[in-house]
Amino acid sequence: MQQHVIERLAPGGWLCAEIPTTGNLERHAQPSRRFLLEPGELVRLCAPLEIVHSAEGWFDDRCVARIAARKPWAGTQPPSDHRADGPMVGSEAK
Repeated sequence: MQQHVIERLAPGGWLCAEIPTTGNLERHAQPSRRFLLEPGELVRLCAPLEIVHSAEGWFDDRCVARIAARKPWAGTQPPSDHRADGPMVGSEAK
């Protein structure tokens, strides 16, 4: 995870990712090790963010790390026009 990805998130912005880990090499030759994360690496890379959910393990015959994390708001609270119940990216509008 490149640091510039986290830096470019807007305050309150979300990062959701699923990345193969080195455990994947137990069953699959590809992708090669240089494209895989070590166990616990995704959580460490996202440490500046508020980790809302993370999981590592075998899912559908792939060993992956998953994360949903949010960049903290610059102030103590979200702006007054922020909708906490708003739709997530890719979901249908309410």
